Order: sequence, then structure tokens, then C-alpha cells
Amino acid sequence: MSAAPAVWKRMFGEAVSQLPVMSWVLAATQLINRMGGAVRMFMPLYLHQALHLPMDQVGWLLACNGVGMLAGSWLGGVMTDHWPARRLAVGMLFSAALIFLLYLFLDSIWWLAPLLLVTGFTDVALRPQIHRLIMEACPPETRATAQSLNRVSINLAVALAGVLGGIAASMDYRIVFLFDSLTSALAGVWLWWALRRFAPEAAPAAQTGTAKAPQEGQTPYQDPPFLWFVGGALVLQMVFETINIQLGNYMGAHYRLGPSAFGWQMAINGLLITVVQIPLTAWGNRRYPPTALVLSGGALMALGAALVPLGQSFGWVSFTTVVWTVAEMLWMPTLVLLVMQRAEGRRTGHYLGVYSMAWSIAGLLAPVWSSQLIHHGGADSVWYLSGLACVLVLPLLLRTGRVMQDQHAAAKPAEAGGRA
Repeated sequence: MSAAPAVWKRMFGEAVSQLPVMSWVLAATQLINRMGGAVRMFMPLYLHQALHLPMDQVGWLLACNGVGMLAGSWLGGVMTDHWPARRLAVGMLFSAALIFLLYLFLDSIWWLAPLLLVTGFTDVALRPQIHRLIMEACPPETRATAQSLNRVSINLAVALAGVLGGIAASMDYRIVFLFDSLTSALAGVWLWWALRRFAPEAAPAAQTGTAKAPQEGQTPYQDPPFLWFVGGALVLQMVFETINIQLGNYMGAHYRLGPSAFGWQMAINGLLITVVQIPLTAWGNRRYPPTALVLSGGALMALGAALVPLGQSFGWVSFTTVVWTVAEMLWMPTLVLLVMQRAEGRRTGHYLGVYSMAWSIAGLLAPVWSSQLIHHGGADSVWYLSGLACVLVLPLLLRTGRVMQDQHAAAKPAEAGGRA
């Protein structure tokens, strides 16, 4: 009975003990910053209930936020090829703190539109910059664990943000903006201090092409295997976003369960990631190549989605939540690892920007495609077709992932010979 937990604990300890201090610094930055993520959750309610804007205007304003996120996801990565990622990340955090304060004074739709656009930009631009800092701080063998630690901190923060934001919004939406501004500023101050304190440690690992200008042709736009791989990843990302968007409403209609039951699904998801993500990543990376982990995660994502309509109890939907949560724990950090591996020695910021932009595109398309499926094919169809989409994209991920892995393995001897 005690053998399995002991092995799990040992794997966890060995995995985290190899992480550099900067990995923990970045995880703490994400935790502090994302604790103030209530604005993202409660913005639709604020616009409709507090400002009394009609739903069509709310939709257009949220679209402005989506456009800002799309631009920020790409430009946030590209900028790291021209300026240090550490300065950009600190700047984004302080900019976000200032922007949240502006919501206290501006409530006209003509001001809210550009404000939401800039909010989306600063929010998502931080994502590829954190990825870049992980690359600079961690050697390749610890990056998957560092990404897992990053995911754990984000999930903990989102859980806290939902509780704290709900309490604040019930009293006054201005408290939400003040709290989010405060957490962004605290995260900026923490990261600024920590980077100065631990900069000597981060510098030696920065083998990402920042020391010299990238060569011509080393861009993701002329890299077909990478672009096809990101295209396949986009499908998985869209299915993941669809689950988050549609599961709550489907549970109400099909399972006859209320919002609290959906909240429990999100709690199960967050708790599993917090407890299992790091040891699972350590175990998987020891035994299987990255492509196998992505394929396993994609197959489990297909299974988790397709199982949703087959039951009608709280226990069944919780079981499906466990399945697709394990799936995301397998493929999400591994995808980032493969992207980082491909970006090494190339125009790193462009590679990270293209990958981050895929997430933003998935966030924009998932509500559209899932709602259209429900409208034309019924509520059950979205789950079966989501599972089918995951299955169909697996051969593409297998092919492109193998090509990138083979090219990476072939490049290692050449690099060693060049250094000799």
C-alpha cells in the first residue's frame, strides 16, 4: 500500500530538486499574477450587470479583448527576439496594473473598447515571455518539469481567483479591478527583484539565440514540419477550450446538474493538476519520447470528450473529467517542450509567438464551432465530433513530431562537431 506513494514522492522530489531557482521564481510570479485573474472571469457580468450594456455590445467589447489577445500572443513572443524577455515581462506586469486602474474611471463604450484590446494584449503577451524565460533559465532536460510547475501555479491561482473574485464582485466590481491591479503590480515587483537577485544563475543557460542575431531562414514561417505540428496542436487546443466552454451548460441540460456541480468538475481538474502534474511529467519523460506522450494525451482527450454524453450521473461526468484532465497533463507541457526544442538556435521569439497565437485562435474559434455544432447537430454532437477531431489529428502529430525529433537528433552531432 505504501510502495506506490513512496515511489511517487521520490519521483516528485527528484524532479523538482533538479529545477533551477528561476523556475520557482517564475512559478511564484504566475501564482501572484493569476490570483488577480478575476477581471477575465467577471468582465461579461461587469459589462452587462453593472454597466447595463446590451448583450450585443458586450459581445463586441469581448471581441476587442479577443483581438488584443491574438495580437499579444504573437507579438509578445516576437518582441523577445529584439528585447530581453525579463524586461518585457516586468513591463507587461506593470502595464497591466495601470490598465486595471483605468477601469475605475472609464465606463464609456468608446473607452472600454480600446481598453479591453490593450488588456487582452498585455495579458497574453506575458505567456511567450514566460516561456522564453524558462528556456533561458533551464537546461533542456528540466524544461518539461519547469513547464509542469508553471501549470501547477497557474491552476492554483485560477482556483483562488474564482473564489476571491466572486466575493469581491458580490460587493463592488471596483474591488475586483483594484485587486487585479495590486496582484499585477506585486508580481512585477517580485519578478524585478528576483531577476536582479538570481540573474547570474539565469545567464549561463540562455542558449536560445539571444547572444547573436538569428540567421536568415530560421523562422517558423519557413518551417513546414513545425507549422503542421502547430496546426495539429490547434485541434487539441480547440477541443480543450470546447470542454471548458460547453461542459457547464451541457451538464445542466443533459445531466440535470447545477452550476455547483460544474464548479466541482473544475475543482477536480485543478486538484489533479496540482497533485499529479509534476510526478506524471517526470515519470513520462523517463520512459517515453515526447511524441508518444502527445499521442497518448490526444487519444485520452478524444476518449474523455466522447464519453461525456454516455452517462447521466455526477460520478460519470467526474470520471470523464479525470480522463481529459490526465490527457491535458500529458500533452500540454510536452507540446511546449517540443516547441522550445524546435526554437532552439532559431528565431526563438517567433516560434514561441506562433505557438501562443495558436492558443488564442483556439480560444476565438472554439465558441463559434461548438455553438454551431450544437445548433445544427444537437448538444451530443459536439462531444462525439470533438473526440473524432482528436483521433483524426493524431497521425499528423505523429508524423510531424517524428520529423522534428529526428532533425533535432541529427543536429546534435553537428553542433558538437562545430564546437570541437
